[in-house]
Amino acid sequence: MRSAMRATAFLAPLAVSLEAFGQSVEVTPSNTGALNTMGMVHEVTTAVPNMITAVVNSADYQGIGMALFLGLATFTLAFALKKYITSGNLTDLLETVFVIGFTWVLMLGYLVAIFALYDWQRDFSAIIQQGILGSTNEFYALETIWNIIKSFDFSFTTETASWNPLVNLKTVLADVGFWLLTIAFVALMLLLLVATMVVSMLGLWGYIVLAIVGYMMIPTLLFKPLSFLFDGWLRTMFTVLLYAVLGRVVLSVAAFGFDLLLGAPDGSGIQAIIHINPVYGFSQFLGLFLWAAVALASMRSVMNYAQSIVAGAGAAMADARNNVDPSKLFR
Repeated sequence: MRSAMRATAFLAPLAVSLEAFGQSVEVTPSNTGALNTMGMVHEVTTAVPNMITAVVNSADYQGIGMALFLGLATFTLAFALKKYITSGNLTDLLETVFVIGFTWVLMLGYLVAIFALYDWQRDFSAIIQQGILGSTNEFYALETIWNIIKSFDFSFTTETASWNPLVNLKTVLADVGFWLLTIAFVALMLLLLVATMVVSMLGLWGYIVLAIVGYMMIPTLLFKPLSFLFDGWLRTMFTVLLYAVLGRVVLSVAAFGFDLLLGAPDGSGIQAIIHINPVYGFSQFLGLFLWAAVALASMRSVMNYAQSIVAGAGAAMADARNNVDPSKLFR
């Protein structure tokens, strides 16, 4: 019975509607390679449900899953019958029958449940992003960072009319320092661009892998020594889903900061050209550098956030399974 109860959350209706949040404001870059990349990624994202359905519904895949289910169900039922005959324990027999039926229902509704989880993750992420950015474009942060990279106009030489060698030396040193800072900034922004793409797609990638193999994990609920496989799969699936949600939050906050630092006066988005030189705009440049560094560090921490949350939930489930007496908690 406890094995069945562990899986009840798997069939919960998780889809969330976004209709109440009105029209979204999209930020789209000019016709560049990035736009083609976003179109490709969007096509991949759209094709995911059909791909998973084709794999899970294939005859060979269903045959392996059915053989696994029937084998474990037969073994479990035979063991329960033997126990009933020898000890007359009807409760265990009824529990076994219930678990077999419940597992079969899970297998029948697997695709419905797995797509409900996927829709919940995307809709919940979009709701949060709508509140932060006023947009549900899941590649808003990626497009924003790309716009920043291609919009900078650096001026590396500070003109001076002084004949004082110390003044000229100071100017040269300032220009050299600015060169080095600019190189570091460009490298950081390119790294941030790659990290943003990874955070945007890693959750989807993990979901695809887990959704394809998850069907085979369900029959393990019938055999207690193997039920840890389903528990581990379910926990990993929620880790991946939370990673996608938290990653979207981090990316939205990063894009929000860049919009505040570089947004046009009318609030229409990133400026067309960002002029930076060692004198004018240097403080703004330094602020961008620091914000990009913080954003990159936050992106690296997303998986730790997700794993910590799921680990806490796993501990709570373990306590519930151990039938802890609440009255003993205060002794």
